[in-house]
Amino acid sequence: MYRHGTAAIVLAATLAAGLGVSAGSPQSLNNIMGKCVQSCANCLSVCDDCADHCDAIGLPDCADTCRACADTCFASVQAMLVGDMDEIADACADCAEQCADCAELCETFPRDKVIRECARTCRSCQRICEQMLKFLGR
Repeated sequence: MYRHGTAAIVLAATLAAGLGVSAGSPQSLNNIMGKCVQSCANCLSVCDDCADHCDAIGLPDCADTCRACADTCFASVQAMLVGDMDEIADACADCAEQCADCAELCETFPRDKVIRECARTCRSCQRICEQMLKFLGR
């Protein structure tokens, strides 16, 4: 089983809560970063699950892509926890690209519920990372 650990997800959720993520609040840096942390943490978890699922059903390329995406999401969360703005922007750019790649591959398996959910989650994370990049002027 391939896991980054629930500690990272709990820490990300705690950080996001502390950043003032709330419906209808203005698009402040804290708000968009909080949404990005939450999305990356969720994507990390879904990609880890999808990688395990793909291993179990004999799709090693899909499993590897999902693991790479989970790694990139984890790095993005880490950057948002301790990085400077340039590190955060670089991590979000990498994450958006990796999520797009993962979603593209997972979308080729539309009949599999787990893989379909991974594609949906990756597309959502990609969009939020792109919003973060736009907010940061990239």
